[in-house]
Amino acid sequence: MKGQWRNRLISAGVVLICLLAGFFVFLGSRDMEDVELGVPEIEVRSTSITQEGKLLLTCGSDKSKNDPAGDNQSPQVSWNQVMGAKSYVVVMVDEDASWIHWYVDDLTVTELPQGAYNKEYEGPYPPALLGSRHNYRIEVFALRQPPDIVTVKLDKRNSYPEIINDLDTAKGERRNILARGYIVGSYQHGDKTE
Repeated sequence: MKGQWRNRLISAGVVLICLLAGFFVFLGSRDMEDVELGVPEIEVRSTSITQEGKLLLTCGSDKSKNDPAGDNQSPQVSWNQVMGAKSYVVVMVDEDASWIHWYVDDLTVTELPQGAYNKEYEGPYPPALLGSRHNYRIEVFALRQPPDIVTVKLDKRNSYPEIINDLDTAKGERRNILARGYIVGSYQHGDKTE
């Protein structure tokens, strides 16, 4: 009799955990709804993402909760120059949790070497729960001018549409984003991609 109750409690606990995980994924996906801007697409490339679409372990977080620990190196990323752009912004967001891992603004170059912008970066460390694989979007925005204000909380949940709307506003005017593009790399607790 005690064994049956214990098994039922364990089953109920597993169901509750799954429901909570699903709820948080749902909340994260609402914060990741894309904003359609009707601008040209930038081709974004990264040698830090394998042919199979996996982010290298060296780009993973070096936090103790990440196993194996990465080197917390910001990914290599490059893109084509956009005519009329005064600057570029690079954002890395966990599409499954709307969690910002990287934000670099006021760029005038079109390539960032791996590990070059670590101060503004916290590598992926998705939860070990059920071996969930998360997708990390590295997005580049070409801007006409520096935006008025952009509110970004690094290594925290953010509203991605709000970040895009902030980037799209300069001197009180909309349509500041000239072009945008992204590449996606996946990462999972336990990945050892070299």
